Amino acid sequence: MTADESSILARMNPFCLLGAALLIGTAAWFCARLYRNTNDFKKSLRLFLPTALALDCVFISVLQIDAVLAAGLDICGIIALALISNYYFFSLST
Repeated sequence: MTADESSILARMNPFCLLGAALLIGTAAWFCARLYRNTNDFKKSLRLFLPTALALDCVFISVLQIDAVLAAGLDICGIIALALISNYYFFSLST
């Protein structure tokens, strides 16, 4: 596999991508923490999706991240939301 200078990842600043990942992770943590006593993942997900879409607009316009990478960050955020919610839900029962 050769390095292609026209690829998306080669052209962008890695710190912008890292900052976007941290923002999505923080949003996932906030949404899971807000509904930590309800034991309902759907409520957290319903809050996370509009938040992620708003952050995607910021990522695309301000940080110059492509929409494909922003969608990938959203998927990672949903996975993080599920894992964090799982931690809060099962820590209440012990």
